[in-house]
Amino acid sequence: MKLYARLAFVGIRNNKQFYVPFFFTSVGMTAVFYIMSALADSLLLKNMYGGRTALSLLQFGTGVMAVFSLIFLYYTHSFLTRRRQREFGLYNILGMEKRHIAVIMAIETFITYAVSLVLGVGAGMIFAKLAETLMLGIMNLSVGYEIIVSWRSVALASLVFGVIFALILAATLVRVSRSDPLTLFRSESKGEKPPRANPVLGIAGLLLLAGAYYIAVTVENPIKAMFFFFIAVLMVIFATYFLFIFGSVLLCRILKRRKNYYYKENHFISVSSMTFRMKRNGAGLASICILLTMVLVTITSTLSLYSNVEDMVEREHPREVNVSFYLNLEMMRDDMFASNLKNGVIKAANKIGCGPRNIIGLRYLWINTEKTERGFCHTNFYFEMRDTYEFIFTSVSDYNESYGTDYELAPGEALAFRINDGKKTYGGVGDTVYIDPLGTYKIVGEVEEFAAYGYDSTNSVTGLVVDDIGPLFGKVYGHEPTLYIGFDVAPGMEKSFDLSWFSFDEYIDWTAEDEDGSLLIRGLNWSSKTADREDYMSMYGGLYFIGIMLSGVFTLAAVLIIYYKQITEGYEDNARFDIMRKVGLTKKQIKKSVSSQMRTVFIMPIAMAALHLAFAMPILRRMLMAIYFRNDALLYTVAAFSVAVCAAVYLIVYKLTASSYYRIVRE
Repeated sequence: MKLYARLAFVGIRNNKQFYVPFFFTSVGMTAVFYIMSALADSLLLKNMYGGRTALSLLQFGTGVMAVFSLIFLYYTHSFLTRRRQREFGLYNILGMEKRHIAVIMAIETFITYAVSLVLGVGAGMIFAKLAETLMLGIMNLSVGYEIIVSWRSVALASLVFGVIFALILAATLVRVSRSDPLTLFRSESKGEKPPRANPVLGIAGLLLLAGAYYIAVTVENPIKAMFFFFIAVLMVIFATYFLFIFGSVLLCRILKRRKNYYYKENHFISVSSMTFRMKRNGAGLASICILLTMVLVTITSTLSLYSNVEDMVEREHPREVNVSFYLNLEMMRDDMFASNLKNGVIKAANKIGCGPRNIIGLRYLWINTEKTERGFCHTNFYFEMRDTYEFIFTSVSDYNESYGTDYELAPGEALAFRINDGKKTYGGVGDTVYIDPLGTYKIVGEVEEFAAYGYDSTNSVTGLVVDDIGPLFGKVYGHEPTLYIGFDVAPGMEKSFDLSWFSFDEYIDWTAEDEDGSLLIRGLNWSSKTADREDYMSMYGGLYFIGIMLSGVFTLAAVLIIYYKQITEGYEDNARFDIMRKVGLTKKQIKKSVSSQMRTVFIMPIAMAALHLAFAMPILRRMLMAIYFRNDALLYTVAAFSVAVCAAVYLIVYKLTASSYYRIVRE
């Protein structure tokens, strides 16, 4: 056993240029997993307002991290296995049985697991507080100073990464057991059999990519967008692999046929090197492209949501405090009853010191419709994946009282306000809008403000001020008739008042019934702009934090794939360049050849990732609309910023890894 242990340590030491990056990666992933798991188990977050939303997001992120760690560590470990195959073949030829090789590999895997766990959990414990501070800062929550070790997270990390390394070991043992010693010994010098440019693979890739892009740019309904997004993602992943594998083969063949290009010393060597490993080139580049796309989509979506919190809060909340009563139909027509409720709310607000001002009181009738040839028709299919158009009616008397205006309207006339004009419901002033069964309305003007709390819908929403909404009640079914009361509070009171159901008990009779025994007040909903802002900061701040963590991991994964690709290919090409040096190839010519190969290969993943993001923007925009994101300019600005930063990082990594490749083939 001592011999096997010594061979395992020697193997790791002799291949340190491969093992050291793998150690750093596994340590980093263990640390990130521990941090996310520890934050998901944080009592500080559990006891904070809005913290539970962040906890559920962190639990999801921890699961994603576990799955990604399995896939990526398995993928990168294959580079190590390939590098060690010659060594294992030599052991086998010298008389060592495969079961003995399995013992060496098991010891190496255990060493890697132990180092990753100890250093990863240790780093996680050290940086967990920093990560918590960063997360709470993003969420705009107060930071605690107590450092707590989550032993549950330690146990979970031990279990998860123990399973991951066990699966990696099992897969490696199967691969080695199926190979004969001579094949293992010659594995590094054996190139791929030059494949044909399979047109079926290329056509399949093009069709899948065209289908995914078509879905992305044509889906209009935000609910549908969420469903079809995952289908499009799978199609893009398969299409990327097919096209890169097919494209690598096709590109090499095209360059070979261009004699003016191919028969130049730098191009001849670079194209020949790429031809030697066509399919592996394609698979590696496709993996890099997909990881870069994941980084771009993750950062673009989460940063856009986080940066848009203030705009979302201001749009959804007409006033600092928003109270909605759901009333009996007859009481909705009773001006005195509505006025008494409004006065009761104001008295309750005054009693607890809110200092209400800028008061609004509007009775609403909401109707959901589908577009028809004649106009719009009432529908109850609000929650189905269908395109709908919403209208919110209020009376001109309530509007004038709330906003201090003096509009006068005749029956059939309306003032309009586009709350969300993603789809136009009317062309302009002078147009008529037919809404079945409420009748036809002529748009005689547009208003500058229309308080519509709670109606920041994914659909097109239009506010209509009409002469009287009383006759409209009872004609349609959907949301109950609503009395909305909104007001701002005295400066400095945004966080200090305590408004609740019980605040209104002194002024409002909840048990009052009409002659038929139906409650006059069917329900109440209230919110504070400040409280909801904190809730949104918690939700989207948590998403942004997870986006930062996962994007960092995805970027690390892409960097490591590039590094291993360069180092592995450098050692494979070293002997070939050595032969060419002996027949007269200079160092300058080697450098020109390396630069030509790098430029040809590494521009493709970042370019394709940017193309994927460009076509993903429409469906990403629709998905964000489902959670009430409306700021298109911000979304596209963040996307452009993400591409620029990602490209800059990619260029730096390319320069560093190209230097490593050149140094290996030059020596």
